[in-house]
Amino acid sequence: MAAPRRDQGLTLLELLLALSLGLLLSSAMIQTLLADSRGSTQLLRQLRQRQQQQRVLALVRTELLRSERISLTPAQEAHACDLAGRSPVLHLSGASGSITYSVGAAPSGIWRGVVLMRCGPAYGLDGRANPTAAAQNRVLVDGLVPGAVVRSGTCSPGQNSTSQGFRACIDPQGGLVQLLIAQVAGGTATNQSELLAAAPRQGGAERE
Repeated sequence: MAAPRRDQGLTLLELLLALSLGLLLSSAMIQTLLADSRGSTQLLRQLRQRQQQQRVLALVRTELLRSERISLTPAQEAHACDLAGRSPVLHLSGASGSITYSVGAAPSGIWRGVVLMRCGPAYGLDGRANPTAAAQNRVLVDGLVPGAVVRSGTCSPGQNSTSQGFRACIDPQGGLVQLLIAQVAGGTATNQSELLAAAPRQGGAERE
């Protein structure tokens, strides 16, 4: 007598195994997508930071070209704004007034960590500083790499420490200013930009 035919289909055990394999594959795919998303977000953040850094450096270079004097001792200069304990890094003066770039604690909680601020005359619609307007103290960039107090004045070659956030190294002999901005890009990673700009006449620490 012939054996009874088995109905075509999957058993409960086979269904559970198939479901488990499907869940494992789905989990692996989700983890891969999340990793790609995090990598894309990190890359986008770094690109935005780099664009912001380049805009700030371009602003500083323009104001260097328009200024008449650069101080080798910015901490000893009279500043048009209350720096609120921030360290002056670069001090310029000219026909439109004085401009001070300082690094330190953020003025409010909307900014991340250490900030770079500009104290100086505001710009008008024509793109020029208005010398008759009151000096404004504005955040240019936040999230700077924290560290020791920014060293001001002249800097020896090769001293481009990324632990100081923003640096302006003046070379009186060469007539150049080396600018550096370093921001926290996530975790322990940093994102930095550098620029060489022509310096106006130095002042505040000249020797006969």
